[in-house]
Amino acid sequence: DRINMASTGQHPRFCVAWGIFAASVFVPLLVRKQILQEVKLSFLGCHLGDEGLKQVSPILAAPALESLALSLWKCEIPGRGLRHVTPHFPKLRSLDLDLSFNDIDNMGLLALLSAISEATELTSLTLKLHNHKNHISTFGIKGLASLGGSLPKLRLLDLQFRAIPGVLLHMAEFHQLSSLTELRLQMPHCGVNAPDTQHLAWVSRAPSLTALSLDFANSRIGDGGLQHLCAHLTGVAHLRTLSLSVYDGQISEACAPALCGLARQSPALVSLRLSCLGANFSPGSLGDC
Repeated sequence: DRINMASTGQHPRFCVAWGIFAASVFVPLLVRKQILQEVKLSFLGCHLGDEGLKQVSPILAAPALESLALSLWKCEIPGRGLRHVTPHFPKLRSLDLDLSFNDIDNMGLLALLSAISEATELTSLTLKLHNHKNHISTFGIKGLASLGGSLPKLRLLDLQFRAIPGVLLHMAEFHQLSSLTELRLQMPHCGVNAPDTQHLAWVSRAPSLTALSLDFANSRIGDGGLQHLCAHLTGVAHLRTLSLSVYDGQISEACAPALCGLARQSPALVSLRLSCLGANFSPGSLGDC
C-alpha cells in the first residue's frame, strides 16, 4: 500500500530513467488494485525537468492515496512544472514537498499555493523552498494568505523558506487554522525585520497551538522585533514547547526582560529552547529568569 523510491544525481540520466520505469511498470498494477495509500519519492540533483515529472506523475493517480512526500531537490523543475502533480492534492491528508534549488517563479508558486488550499483534508503540510535565483518576490508569496481559511483540519504546518521576502506579511489569516497544534517556521535570509514580527500577533489567538519553532537566522529584527515577538508568544495560552532561534548582531541585553517574561509568564510552557547567535548579551543579563 506504499511506494518509497529515492534516486540521486550521481547518474542523472539513470535517475530519470529509473523514475519513469517505476512509473510505467509498478504503478499501473497498484493503481488498478486501488491499494496505494502512501508515496515517497526523492529525486536529488536529477535532471528531471518538466517532462520527467510528467512521466512520474501517474503514480499519484491512485484513488486511495492519502500521503505524499515528494523531494525534487535541484531537479530543474520550471516555474509551472508542478502542474503535473497538483491535480492530485485535494485527496491528500499529508503533503511534504521539497522544491529547493529549482526554477519555481512567482506564478508557479501562486499556482502551487492555490492547489494546496484546495486540499481541505490536509492534517500535515511541509513545504521547503529555496529562492536561489531570486525568481520569487513578495508577489509570489502572497498566496500564503489563501491557506488560512482553507485548511480546517491542519494540525502540523512546517514552512522552510530561504531567501524569500515578505513571508510573514501574508500570515495574518493563519489564526483561522483552528486545529493547528504545531507550527514550524524556518526563514533564514528572508530579511525578517522588526515591523515584520508584528504579523505574528495571530499566534496569540491560535486556540490549539502547543508547539512552536521559529528560526530567523540572518535576520534584522533587532531589539524591538524580539521584544514584540516575545509579547506575542507570551499570550499563547496552551503553548508547551517553544524553540526560538535568532541570528542578529543588533540584539542586545535590552531584550533580557522580554525573554525572562516569556519564560515566566507562559502558563503552559514546559520546554524553552532559545538561541540568539551574535547577540550582545553580557554575563548574567538573564540571571533573574
